[in-house]
Amino acid sequence: MCLAPIYLQRIREQLPVAGTKYELTRLDGDGVAFRSGSGTRFEFTADGLTLRQGGIFCYGEGQLLGQDHFLRGKYFPDAVSELIQPMQGAH
Repeated sequence: MCLAPIYLQRIREQLPVAGTKYELTRLDGDGVAFRSGSGTRFEFTADGLTLRQGGIFCYGEGQLLGQDHFLRGKYFPDAVSELIQPMQGAH
């Protein structure tokens, strides 16, 4: 089984139907937003990007496809991480 045809079919299924209308609801120095006649809402501001379909966050506010997702990342190099660990046996 090859994944590419299945993936491309899934993408086609997510495309808006032919003739979908879009309405620009915001365009200013603080951001841009638009919505479609099929219920999709897109907004990009200094707070980030959000995409909703049918009232469900597809992307934004910590959610991906309507579910909370948290990423673990290495913020500090190891030398700094060692310095901020609680000291063992210190009172």
